[in-house]
Amino acid sequence: MTRILIEILWIAVFLSKGARDNATGGGMGLSNSRYSFILAAFAAALLLWVLEALVHLLAFSGGSFVGQLVDPDSNELWMRSMIAGLVIGFGIYVQAAFNRQREQFDKLQQMNRMFQTMVESMVGSSGNEFFQNTVRGLCDLLGADCAIISEIDSSRARALAMQLDGKYIDGFEYHLKGAPCGKVAEGGYRIFPERVCESFPDDEDLIEMR
Repeated sequence: MTRILIEILWIAVFLSKGARDNATGGGMGLSNSRYSFILAAFAAALLLWVLEALVHLLAFSGGSFVGQLVDPDSNELWMRSMIAGLVIGFGIYVQAAFNRQREQFDKLQQMNRMFQTMVESMVGSSGNEFFQNTVRGLCDLLGADCAIISEIDSSRARALAMQLDGKYIDGFEYHLKGAPCGKVAEGGYRIFPERVCESFPDDEDLIEMR
């Protein structure tokens, strides 16, 4: 049992070091594939199987190396299978955790590039051009179908710039009462993640954009 724990600990250190090195951009170079740690775990399990056969042969001097490799006794087979299963299972766990971390990092990089592009597009622009560049950048950054920058006048809002489905819309005006923008005007920043049209049934413009 002590030998099993030592071998599993060695594999855990090996795979954890690979994940840590890949996260910092160096190390074993396993980040080229979404299955690299799983393949490394299979390779490590196979290597341990061979080493176990060699150790058993030298320690007990029983049979041939090929026999120990492909046809060990039942106790040895159970132990090797358990070690291999644990090693491969840990490799799958490390791969899944690394893939999640990598996806989050890629999304952050993409958002950063898009935000930088949006800021660069606004530099040097003014007036209507500035607002148009801003709504376009917001649509690109957030993946939104529509973005509006409005000027509020009493119960109505007039769009200074608006982009809908990739097209600029000029002269758009709408009532604030019963509209999502009315809630924003009353209470500040809001998020309506779903069922927006059903939440604002009196907003005819919103329903037409649907």
